Amino acid sequence: MTVYRESLRRRLARLFVLAFLAIATQNANAGPTDSPAPSRYEIAPGTLEEALQALADQSNIQLLYSPMLVRGKHSPGLRGNHTLAAGLARLLAEHGLTAVAVNANTYLLRSAGNQARVASAIARQPETTSEASVTALATIDVTGTRIPQPSLELSVPMTVITAEEIERSGQQTLYDLLSERPGLVSHHPVTVASEGRYYPTVVASGASLYSLGPRATLYLLNGKRIAPFGLASSDLGGILDLNGIPLSFIDRIEILRGGASAIYGADAMAGTINIILKKDYEGGEISSRSGVSQRGDAQSRQTSMIFGTRTPSGGNLLLAAVTSSQDELGGERRKWHTNDRSRFGLPDDRPFLGFATWRGVPLLSLPQCQAAGENPDSPYCRFDSARYRTLQPGLRNRSLYVRWDQELGSSFSLYLSGLRTQSEQTLQHSPIRGVFPITPSHPDYSKAPIGGSEVYYAFYEFGAPRNQSTSIANAVSVGLEGWAHGWNWNIALSRSENRVRTTINNVFLRANVQENINRFRIDGSDNTDVMNAMRGSLHPAGYYSVDTLEATSNRPLFDAFDASAQIVVGMAIHSARRRSIPDPLQINDGVAFGSTDVEPYDLHDRNSALFAELNLPLHRTLQVDLAARIDRHQGFRSNTSPRFGIKWTPDRSILVRASLGQGYRAPSLNDARIPFDEITDTLYMRATPQLLPCILVGSNLCEVEYGVGDNPHLRAEFSRSLTLGVAWAPTHAFSVSLDGYRISRTDEFGIADAFSYPSLFPDGLVRDANGVLYRANRYLANIGKSESRGWELESNYLLRNDDLGEFNFHLAAHYLSRYTTSSIIQPKAVEHAGHDTPKLTLLGNVQWRHGNWTTTLNVRHFGSSHAYAAGKTCPGENRAAGKCTNPAATLLGLNARYSSSEDWSYSLNVNNLLDRRPVDYRYYTSGYNIAVDDVYGRYFTVSATYRF
Repeated sequence: MTVYRESLRRRLARLFVLAFLAIATQNANAGPTDSPAPSRYEIAPGTLEEALQALADQSNIQLLYSPMLVRGKHSPGLRGNHTLAAGLARLLAEHGLTAVAVNANTYLLRSAGNQARVASAIARQPETTSEASVTALATIDVTGTRIPQPSLELSVPMTVITAEEIERSGQQTLYDLLSERPGLVSHHPVTVASEGRYYPTVVASGASLYSLGPRATLYLLNGKRIAPFGLASSDLGGILDLNGIPLSFIDRIEILRGGASAIYGADAMAGTINIILKKDYEGGEISSRSGVSQRGDAQSRQTSMIFGTRTPSGGNLLLAAVTSSQDELGGERRKWHTNDRSRFGLPDDRPFLGFATWRGVPLLSLPQCQAAGENPDSPYCRFDSARYRTLQPGLRNRSLYVRWDQELGSSFSLYLSGLRTQSEQTLQHSPIRGVFPITPSHPDYSKAPIGGSEVYYAFYEFGAPRNQSTSIANAVSVGLEGWAHGWNWNIALSRSENRVRTTINNVFLRANVQENINRFRIDGSDNTDVMNAMRGSLHPAGYYSVDTLEATSNRPLFDAFDASAQIVVGMAIHSARRRSIPDPLQINDGVAFGSTDVEPYDLHDRNSALFAELNLPLHRTLQVDLAARIDRHQGFRSNTSPRFGIKWTPDRSILVRASLGQGYRAPSLNDARIPFDEITDTLYMRATPQLLPCILVGSNLCEVEYGVGDNPHLRAEFSRSLTLGVAWAPTHAFSVSLDGYRISRTDEFGIADAFSYPSLFPDGLVRDANGVLYRANRYLANIGKSESRGWELESNYLLRNDDLGEFNFHLAAHYLSRYTTSSIIQPKAVEHAGHDTPKLTLLGNVQWRHGNWTTTLNVRHFGSSHAYAAGKTCPGENRAAGKCTNPAATLLGLNARYSSSEDWSYSLNVNNLLDRRPVDYRYYTSGYNIAVDDVYGRYFTVSATYRF
């Protein structure tokens, strides 16, 4: 494997250098080509968007623009003979817009900077010189590559979610929006908060590509790295809290599917999600929205404002603010949220409470259960943790966004952006359930059965653990961009940080439990004083920051085969810091049923990178993309990540594409120090020659501390990605693409457990100065590998009718054909596809525009899934009941928007139109699949917007 990897790198590097040298010998400074001949245009009056689409069809070009730029604008049309540049200028001038030449047949629309100046310039210039208005302009960013080009011409698949699509989706948060996208796996805050813990610590939501987890998906904000949540997840490492970025600020989201380590580095093994905020905005908008479920709960409220204006100096200033809230949805609010599966003909998985023998077999019910007539629905007879655990956290968000763009002459400009969000989230875990001995000194000892030695009890009176997290995220960037000597360049300095402070209530204090547990009555007596004596709170905090200095530059090199060879070069320097500030109770072993011996830490990391991309036409129908990135991480050797892409266009409407790349990911600060809680226990291991000498108990047991530790020998992960696809766009109104992918990772991080597998993980066996074994640790190590394969389909069709209006059909689909994992512990590959998430997911919509009305029907479908864990077989009780497979489901949503004029618009959105309720037969899911199911039921949202 290593020999092959090095060989491939050398070959790609040699090819890249040879291609670059060949290009350097070309006449890159050749003068401009002759002005193109005028063309005949017949564009009728109507909306500006319709006029632009007609011009694109008649000119065989592609126009890229934000819907915000053309919304509510009208065009007188265009008739007669004009050059392309003159035709664009005439359509755009009165609206303060201009066109940026991205390549020979692609243009980007942007605000002109000063409408009067542009209109005057166009009036003074003859048509033959108008081409200058669309050539010498600044660069743009497209996530799939740093070389500007439209998404359908990329060698890797990319999905773009526009602001209009976001608006008509009816979703409340960025997490809700992304978690329903095909190919994205959601990480629900309830799952993240409770993984491996008695007490919910990290309350954050995320989504990642292709089931490979957050470590393999890179999030960008306006093309810059974002700091993850200030507290690390136990299993997922660093996770970006998607609830912290308001949807109303977003202009578009670009999802690059497939490895992008050669372009963006470390975390882009599975792909990149670039969240692009609004800019170049003129006018104002005030919007108010309110929602509620059919059952009268989970209310949501949002008020947002955005205002953009031209400054006297020709710049653009944008201000935006939003405040929103979402009420917490308790587990008891939905009847299907239960561990009782008897409604499906399956066992009741609510555990018994009561006195038990040493074998754990219930012999005698609690007095409260006896008083309830042994009713299994009584909380003192059986424990149903799902009824107490939050289904959806409460959320409050306040955000402010500022963007300033200023031209500093004819050749370069300055931009400054700042985003600040404060998010507060609340959720509840289930009450602590445990077993404790009943000694003769306990006042209820006489109620225990003869020989009874312990009682299974749920501490309802103590209260369920609750988490309230407040995170403050700041993202600031300042940059210069311009054009000189044929090069578009950009230099940017950015800082992103996330501060989190959490309060966890209803925590058992270890010392007080030991003092008061024998005073605790289990016969229904008042335990208020005892509960108060044992109860405490935790206040852990965390911080993560990322500082980035990045410089890029790109230019066309030469024209060949009716296309342009283009190159981009750049460098980046990243500096990261992570601080963990545990509560003193966590440091001093003061918490029962929770983390102990946790230490505060303050970690720093610095890395740098050089990267280059080359787009090279080899034939009229064939182009190749070459990319390479050299990363140097502090404490690790330099590594090169290459990527090779090919684009073949046998016909103007057909694109066949493929890409092959390798990725490298050094451990981040969330991996350098063990992220999961440490619960140190005294346990016993069977004495073997490997363990001796140890603290012997008897003749064959070693007494050890069992906890967690760091791994100074943790190495980088490696990946290899392959994508193959075809895109067909025979007209401007129709396009379809089908892409297959395969991503494999080696040296994956996993939990090495020296207690359970001492022969596999001897580094976790800790000895004292005399060589005596006294501790066995869990730690992160390079122990696994995985492979993900699948297919993705995306299609759009636009149909216009003079009488019926405009119909727009969109379909996106993802099929996960294979996702396997293996490790040193489990060498045989385990198939996960179709278990925790279904193999097939679909997202589609039909939009109808007629007059002042826009109506959209949204369809979301997810296929069936196995009703048991990966690597296992269907349990006998599920086979007997015919419940080995969870059923597929289709969710419908309806959005209707009415624009009474250019100023006011109103909308009604109904999610889960048919009120579909979750169905899941697995014993550990409480009746639903948290990754895909809708927990609200039918949900109504109304909004009103005023634009000025």
